[in-house]
Amino acid sequence: MTKEELKTYLSFDNKGGRKGGERGFIQYIPDVHQAIVNHHNQYFNNRKFIWRQKIYNYFNDITEVPKCKNVGCDREVNFQKIWNEYSTYCSIKCTHNQDCWNKSKQTSLDTYGVDNPMKLNNIKEKLDKKNIELYGVKRKLLSDDYLNDQKEKNILKIIQTYTKKLKLNDGDVILLENENLKKIKKELLVKNLCEKHGEFIININNLRNRVYYGVENICTKCHPIDSHNSIAEDEIKNFIVNELNLNVTKHKIKNKEIDIFIPEFNVGIEFNGNYWHSDKFKDVNYHQNKTNLCEKNNIKLLQIFEDEWLNKKDIIKSIIRSKLDCYEDIINAKDCKINNVDLISSNEFLENNHIDGGCNSEIQIGLYYNHELVFVMVMNIVFEIIRHTSKLNTNIVGGVDVILKNIIYQYKPKVITTSIDRRLSQGKVFINLGFNLVEDTKPNFKYYSRKTRSRINENNKLKIYDSGLRILKLLPHGSI
Repeated sequence: MTKEELKTYLSFDNKGGRKGGERGFIQYIPDVHQAIVNHHNQYFNNRKFIWRQKIYNYFNDITEVPKCKNVGCDREVNFQKIWNEYSTYCSIKCTHNQDCWNKSKQTSLDTYGVDNPMKLNNIKEKLDKKNIELYGVKRKLLSDDYLNDQKEKNILKIIQTYTKKLKLNDGDVILLENENLKKIKKELLVKNLCEKHGEFIININNLRNRVYYGVENICTKCHPIDSHNSIAEDEIKNFIVNELNLNVTKHKIKNKEIDIFIPEFNVGIEFNGNYWHSDKFKDVNYHQNKTNLCEKNNIKLLQIFEDEWLNKKDIIKSIIRSKLDCYEDIINAKDCKINNVDLISSNEFLENNHIDGGCNSEIQIGLYYNHELVFVMVMNIVFEIIRHTSKLNTNIVGGVDVILKNIIYQYKPKVITTSIDRRLSQGKVFINLGFNLVEDTKPNFKYYSRKTRSRINENNKLKIYDSGLRILKLLPHGSI
């Protein structure tokens, strides 16, 4: 990979920077990772640098840490991880060149007898008097006129920003008159965005949140602010009703309500807001208990977390389609060509088609239809199926069966295992192929974050528990 290709790779939007981290380099471009490590070891003698700094040094052919630009200072400068570059100076003191500071202080001493004129009471009084004459207060920043002017400028900036983000014309977002300019919550009139209602009124804070969370329809008439249903839940309903042409309703089992129920397929869908479904409000076993209850009543329950719908909406829609047998394309595995897939290609496919994205694996096997990769299954060295998925909105009939037979023929494993996320599946595909239940594990958790769930604890004690895993095992005897 050339350095220009590396620059393109790092600038690619990869959902939170996973590919740009060191583990991402090891997983996707191990040769480049080794080159960066070799460069660091050669020139910096294994000094403890963050990964971004190592990339920057390699990319810019830096062989030693830059020195402070201030004359007479020979100290190394810091690497600014926010800007991904080295500082010019080593400290604030050097930033404000000492010679310049000394000259300024000497001028003040010669003129006023002190190194800073503001230390003199008569200068302070003179400045206060001038500000009172001009603004009515001792400090301009405390005047009502100045504060109101700044608030209106900020609102105008917000209007311009969201007019651009919503791809509207000038004048389509209007600030409603409000006598109390100090009031933080201001309302906007939005025109020509909602096809159904034409225009609607929305609070600035609500507008900011709905755009931030990627809400498809921000109209407050379609989705009232005080509505009990979440906007995302309504979006899922609209997808099922309008795009899949199916009826939805609510359903109760022993006083436990299912948000969205499709009676034709006996499928239920729960939308779980990250914050409201954390352990602050929900018991550790809440999601697993609901999964167990539905399974006992022959209901296939999907539990979708807020960040999944926000960040991987197309993949969630594809999962919903598979549960409701509403595929856009159906391909028979017998019409596909089976072949090994390299790690980079398999991870790229998984990133685009699997809810958990790519992963490290030793065995990657795929199905190709008309020279296009349409199905991938990856395993580790002990023949545990880590991921398997088809192309979005596509049913590869017999895909799992064909690949497993190939693995058994090619590698002759003594046992094959897989772990099923019980929030999204019951594992019927594998059970029908002869896999036996080993156990249903206890719920696992991730830490609460505003836009995603994370396995890294960022000083947040809130945990979000899932429904646990279903461990299945196959003891092959030559064939399935």
